[in-house]
Amino acid sequence: MRTSEEGVDFIKQWETLQLKAYDDGYGYLTIGYGHTGPDVHEDMTIDEEGAEGLLEDDLYEAEKAVNNYVDVELQQHEFDALVSFVFNVGSGNFSNSTLLKLLNNDDRHGANRPRPGQHLSALELSALRGQPARQPSRQDGSHDERRIQ
Repeated sequence: MRTSEEGVDFIKQWETLQLKAYDDGYGYLTIGYGHTGPDVHEDMTIDEEGAEGLLEDDLYEAEKAVNNYVDVELQQHEFDALVSFVFNVGSGNFSNSTLLKLLNNDDRHGANRPRPGQHLSALELSALRGQPARQPSRQDGSHDERRIQ
C-alpha cells in the first residue's frame, strides 16, 4: 500500500514546512516536513521542492515498514495513520511496539486504546478508528473537523 493524498496532507499539516534547519527541542536538527538525519546540518536551507523530495523519501521508508511489519489487512485510513506514526517514531520503535503486536493479533480495539507515553496524536488514534478528529490549530485559533479516509 501507499499513503493516500489525504494521509500525506495530514502529515504536512501536522509537521508544517520549515525551509531552514532547526532544533526540534529534542536535540535533532530538522528541516522540511519533519525530516531528520545525518544529511541535515546547521544553517541548512532548502526550497519547497527539496522538502517534497525529502518527505517522499521519508514516507517511502515509513510505508515500507508498515507493509513489512503489519500482518493484517488494513483499510486506507489505518495505513495512513500507521505511516504517520512510523514517520514520527521510526521503524525500529514501530517494529517493537505494543501497537504493532496488538494489531497483528487483530486486536484493533486494544491497538486503539491510548497507553501512558503513547506517541499517537488524537487525530491518528481517530484515524485508526475511522472517526473524525480535530485537526491541528489553524493560525486563527479555530479547528477543523476532518476524517482521514
